[in-house]
Amino acid sequence: MTMTGVGGIKLLDCNGDASQAQSCDVKAPLFGKVGSLAYQPVNFPIKAGDITGIPKVGVTLNAGLPAQVESTTTTLQVTGSDGDKVICVKIMTAAAKDVSRLPLANARDVTGTGVAVVELGKSPTLVPVARPFADLALSFQDCGDSSTDAVVTDVEPKSMPTGSTTLVSGSGSLKKDVTGGTYSMTMTGVGGIKLLDCNGDASQAQSCDVKAPLFGKVGSLAYQPVNFPIKAGDITGIPKVGVTLNSGLPAQLESTTTTLQVTGSDGDKVICVKIMTKAATLNTVLV
Repeated sequence: MTMTGVGGIKLLDCNGDASQAQSCDVKAPLFGKVGSLAYQPVNFPIKAGDITGIPKVGVTLNAGLPAQVESTTTTLQVTGSDGDKVICVKIMTAAAKDVSRLPLANARDVTGTGVAVVELGKSPTLVPVARPFADLALSFQDCGDSSTDAVVTDVEPKSMPTGSTTLVSGSGSLKKDVTGGTYSMTMTGVGGIKLLDCNGDASQAQSCDVKAPLFGKVGSLAYQPVNFPIKAGDITGIPKVGVTLNSGLPAQLESTTTTLQVTGSDGDKVICVKIMTKAATLNTVLV
């Protein structure tokens, strides 16, 4: 059995003796375990002719998952002991058009616990799905060391809405004049998964897409250019980044760490700051 998500990303891959039961975890990037597939054993021998209830798989997907994780394709193949191909079937799940229910084709709840057993030739069932929405809290951490020219003492604002661009800027102190340099920005999500990596001339504006597995583009970071030279002393509005994250993203995508580093034209470290976002409030709405 294999399960893939949007873009063909592998969520599960397991195999075994077709006469033995086996449960395999469904794992998605950023989300970890999001469900399981429980293969139900076949009672051999199977006689030629019409068959029913073969194959049979218990499908569990967590409630409240985004549509990108709910859209899956499971391929189940059975090979005979003589090496012949016996069965090959694809089972697809997708969020319904009204985004209120998840159709599990040919599913029935046999346990009363929300675990659907999928069989061929049965009527589809609809399973309710919760949708999360969140605002973002913003925090920062100076990541420079003793050889870094600047110390970042504050970053504003302390919260930001999703679905629009928020200009995030820092303030602090600088040990020496800086005449030019380069910058690098990386963004990671839950589990350290890289969402963005871009760099360039620190005096030039640049916009970089934030891309997540299964979701594609979910936002952008717009680096704002520095007006060189920067004089030693107190500094404000440096660095400055426009942050955009789409609304309606799951909390796992809203929890990010952006590391912005500026290196002087002389090779010295000028700035290192980490900007963290996370869901500030979470309202789970059953729609």
